[in-house]
Amino acid sequence: MEIDSRAGKGTTLRMRIPLTLAIIPALIVRSLNQSFALPQGAVVELVHIPPSRPPRHRVDRECAGSNRLRGKLLPLVFLDRLLMPGVEHKMAAERDNFIAVLDADGRRFGLW
Repeated sequence: MEIDSRAGKGTTLRMRIPLTLAIIPALIVRSLNQSFALPQGAVVELVHIPPSRPPRHRVDRECAGSNRLRGKLLPLVFLDRLLMPGVEHKMAAERDNFIAVLDADGRRFGLW
């Protein structure tokens, strides 16, 4: 990591990563105007959620819930609520949403 800061000019950050990390296939997702890379090896599928079908089951107000997927409950994690806890977030009722179904050590969950 290199940091170059000059008074009145700004700051430049340079991060050098090994080439093997630079070529890992990833799915880029956005939340709260930030981009995140999900390793494709962990992505099981993307599920389209139309505006008329919000998640039905809330586990807690902050960042967890569940949604029924093919007859089974899929635990959900809401990325925007993790990034900004305590802030009231509303589902985007006017646009389509997607759930990235991820597998972490044999456990599936959805990232909304």
